Amino acid sequence: MIENLEELDANRSHIFDEYEPTNGTHAILNNEGLFLTVNYVNRKLGADAKQIRDAWMKQQLTIQQKNQGNIFDYKTVMHKKLVGRRAI
Repeated sequence: MIENLEELDANRSHIFDEYEPTNGTHAILNNEGLFLTVNYVNRKLGADAKQIRDAWMKQQLTIQQKNQGNIFDYKTVMHKKLVGRRAI
């Protein structure tokens, strides 16, 4: 998780804050906090993404959402009235 946050810090042009990035959105920053997009996290973690994300959820590093009895580590984040994106 720390490596992902350090990369985002070095490449802030990929964070959707005031303006939507034209070179890919890796994170969304709004009033609720900083959310990493699911696609970005899965790409960074590779084949071990599911196991690592499950471990993060157990360590309470990521959000937990319940939907129809299932627990997920992401939610749909709306920002600047644009279509929601799944984010961790």
